[in-house]
Amino acid sequence: MFANCTPIFPVGDVAATQKYFQEVLGFTIDWIWDDDFGSVSRDRICLFFSKETTIGEGLGAFWSVDEVDLVYAEYQKSGAQITRELENKPWGMREFTIEDINGHFHRIGGELTENSESVL
Repeated sequence: MFANCTPIFPVGDVAATQKYFQEVLGFTIDWIWDDDFGSVSRDRICLFFSKETTIGEGLGAFWSVDEVDLVYAEYQKSGAQITRELENKPWGMREFTIEDINGHFHRIGGELTENSESVL
């Protein structure tokens, strides 16, 4: 049985990335190892960061959240770089996308409900 999957993002500076995730995105810094590898988490989401000389482009993750409108409002206030605005998707999700300080994309969404604001 598969139990979990934790993405590992290549970053230029692990500590700076952890600080950004803490201060802007509301994550907790879990640990850092020799400035080369570290972890952050928020609720049931955990992300690893690995110090690399080549970061790459187009890497990303999907975060499933219970209250996507609240997270969107939080990230608007905190200064997160929102690259795609919050909108209802035809596949039954309400989503938006942010870009972190390393150029990685994080799509954040929750299931559409009767109370979801209609933007279609």
